[in-house]
Amino acid sequence: MTHRFPELQDSSIPKGLVLDGELIVTDDRGRPDFEAVIKRLQTRDPVNVKRLDSSLPVHYVVFDLLYHRGSTFP
Repeated sequence: MTHRFPELQDSSIPKGLVLDGELIVTDDRGRPDFEAVIKRLQTRDPVNVKRLDSSLPVHYVVFDLLYHRGSTFP
């Protein structure tokens, strides 16, 4: 999925860490914009992905830590 969301490729999440969360795009007031997330998900053309990377950046909001260093967290 990172080919559609290049802004998430360089995240500092350690290898082997499993998180639960969701992708959000915010509008000009900082509110989540679900339709913008759908637009990003449906975009496949690399040129358009790059354009939307700048105009509709995606953020990953973490809700839970599920696995880290051999331990699970129910």
